[in-house]
Amino acid sequence: PGFKGEDSGAFEDYPEDSILVEEYIPGREFTVGMVGNHPPEVLGVMEIAFRDPAQKDFCYSLEVKRNWKEEVVYRFPAALERPVEKGIREAALCLFEVFRLRDVARFDFRVNPQGEFYFLEVNPLPGLSPESSDLVFLAQKKGWSYRELVLKITQAALGRYAELSISQPKILR
Repeated sequence: PGFKGEDSGAFEDYPEDSILVEEYIPGREFTVGMVGNHPPEVLGVMEIAFRDPAQKDFCYSLEVKRNWKEEVVYRFPAALERPVEKGIREAALCLFEVFRLRDVARFDFRVNPQGEFYFLEVNPLPGLSPESSDLVFLAQKKGWSYRELVLKITQAALGRYAELSISQPKILR
C-alpha cells in the first residue's frame, strides 16, 4: 500500500534532511545476545512481547523500554520453530563477522506470521544496565550473574591483546 508518512509532517519539519522510511514488518520481535570473539558465544534467542496479548503491532519503542515492567514480557527460551530459531542464530553469527564486531553485541529480528525472519538492527554496544538491559536479561537466563557477564566481555576484549592478561592487567596506552 501507499506510504502514509507523507501525512506525518516529517517532510515539512525536516525539509533539508534525508528521511529514512522503513517498511513495518508485522509479527513477533526477538533479540540475540553474543559475547566473545571468533566465534562469539550466543547467549540465546529471547522474545520480547507486550504483556497484554490484546495489544497488537508490537513496537519496542523507547517509551515501552522505559516502562518495561508493566508493558513487556520476555520469553526465554523463545517459542519458535526449531528451523526459524536456528536460522536466527546463524544469521546473528554471520552478521557478527560481516560487521567485524568485537566482544559483545545484540541483534534484533522480527518473525512475520509466515515464519520468515528479518534482521532489524545490531547494537554493537548494547546496554548493560543491571535493571533493564536485554543483554543482561539474556545472560541471567543463561545462568550468568551480572559480574560474570561484565567479566566475560572484559576477557573477550583483553583476549584481543596477546600482551595483556586478566590476571595481570596493564594500562592501555
